Amino acid sequence: MYICVIIHKFSNYIIFMYKHVNFFPECNKIIGTYLGNTEPESKCSKSFFDRNIILNNRINEKQCNAALSYLYNIKFMSSHIDKEAASLYFYYWIYYLLQQKSESQHVKSVYEAFIKNHNNSYGENFKLINYTHYNDDVIQRLKVLYDIENTYKFIKDKCKPHNDDGFCDEIKIITNKYNPLKQTQSCERTDMKTQQTPKSNIIVPITITILIILIVSLFMFILYKIIPSDSFLRRGITCIRSKLCNIDEELNELQPYEMSKNESMNIRYNILYNYN
Repeated sequence: MYICVIIHKFSNYIIFMYKHVNFFPECNKIIGTYLGNTEPESKCSKSFFDRNIILNNRINEKQCNAALSYLYNIKFMSSHIDKEAASLYFYYWIYYLLQQKSESQHVKSVYEAFIKNHNNSYGENFKLINYTHYNDDVIQRLKVLYDIENTYKFIKDKCKPHNDDGFCDEIKIITNKYNPLKQTQSCERTDMKTQQTPKSNIIVPITITILIILIVSLFMFILYKIIPSDSFLRRGITCIRSKLCNIDEELNELQPYEMSKNESMNIRYNILYNYN
């Protein structure tokens, strides 16, 4: 039971984690603004690198200033951004920044150095991510989601209505290449459901009817055997049996081709025929 609870919580966390990608474009815009800043900043001095054990070949002074400014902005100027999402994007940003420099093994230490420095300066605001959930595969999936969103926005911006650009035409070709497959699969599933539904609707009532007939016939047979031969109830059963015989004969004349149905009806009184 305890293991199931852990698995359930982990699954919910993973699903919630991917939803954080919705904040990535805005987080990227914030840190991009500071990276493009041409005015000199002195937030990251040599003492900062030495104090936090960050080598300059892993992250330069401009990137360091942008990182500190980003964390400050999230805390004091962008309160609408989820802090956990902002922290995740920061880790994501450092991951690919160091990967370009073949320093990906230092992602954790660089990330923690910036978060701890910020929390010590302005009070605890950012929580470290749970590293057990963020392997290379998860980071790649986050990148795919983020790239899809950016690509969609780019296409939407470039391909306006009545745009005759060849780029947009190629986008339509690629889109149509996969849409028919999806529609065909959807239609096939719909057809299968349509074919299966009538069959199930017919079988269930027939089965229930046969069971009821068997139960009633068995009950009548038991009564017929245990009650006296001259009793009113036994004469009534005999009368019912005779009526069933007449009904069966009429049905045989009207519907000779429905042999299967007649056989199921015979079940109602065959037991009574053999009581002797």
